[in-house]
Amino acid sequence: MNSSFHINYISNLLNSNTNNTIYNYVVGGIIGGSIYGLFIFLNPLAIIGLVSFYKVIATTSCIGIGSYIMDSYGTNYYKELNNIRKECLDNNSDLSKYINDNNKLHIYKCIHLILNSNTNSIGKINYEYLNIYKIFNNNNTQSETNTQPNSNKCLQLLKYHIKHISILMIDVFNINDNLNIEYINRCIQRIIYNQTYSYIINIIDEITDNQNLIFIKQKNNPILYKKLEKSSDKYKLNYLILTKMLNNMIDMKNITDKISCIETICNQINIELNKNDISADDLLDILPFIIIQSNIENPYTELMYMDEYIENLIDKNAYLLIMFHSAVDYIKN
Repeated sequence: MNSSFHINYISNLLNSNTNNTIYNYVVGGIIGGSIYGLFIFLNPLAIIGLVSFYKVIATTSCIGIGSYIMDSYGTNYYKELNNIRKECLDNNSDLSKYINDNNKLHIYKCIHLILNSNTNSIGKINYEYLNIYKIFNNNNTQSETNTQPNSNKCLQLLKYHIKHISILMIDVFNINDNLNIEYINRCIQRIIYNQTYSYIINIIDEITDNQNLIFIKQKNNPILYKKLEKSSDKYKLNYLILTKMLNNMIDMKNITDKISCIETICNQINIELNKNDISADDLLDILPFIIIQSNIENPYTELMYMDEYIENLIDKNAYLLIMFHSAVDYIKN
């Protein structure tokens, strides 16, 4: 892996087969044979001076040398994937054991160690992705123009990053059980979110800065505070506990944890009101007052970051995100 690393690298690895080796041998042989043929063509004396037997030997040697050089120094994703498999299985045999034993705690620790090591093949690939975030972040810092393109690239890269590392890990360690696959995907997702959070959040902050500034101004408006306090007072909730719950979101780096934080607040409201499912109207009376009391000062950054987790509006978390967004907009507007 080097500066030529591309996000399609893992796709190329996983789509490779023995044809890569055959291709390298054929191309190398053609190149080697062609070079010798050109030498013969440009040196008529060599044609006259060489006995046919030696011509055959020389031609075969050139073809063989060309094939060897091409296979050794050309790109062979199939060979690279096999090397990665061997290296990972040799150096991380504990992970295979813990997967077989369904030891979730140690599975997470092993994956964390792999993804945070630049001496491990998968760890090196992960570090190549992290370097791309750094480049985006540096470009964003140096640029005075619109940073939206960098943000879009970063958020798209995050999806590819998690997906590709997950697929590679599952392939290398030959994991077939669906429950283990699901758990390993969650482990990788959590670790990569933690590794990339600071890079991505800095870029999103630049984009949402104006919205966050307006929100903070309104958040500190005493007239708005009294209005929200009055509309929410009828529910007789423990707003101190609910506000503390929301403050936990600030320190969370995992998108799923942030959305789960909103879900936990809604569940707590349902418990206190003795309801199974609070209505949207009631929730929009309560959430703004919780938000205005919280320490959150960049809700639009949080919203844009969480929005990347929602793949479609059917997702159960989409409703929670929409409610939170509506509550933030209510305060801002």
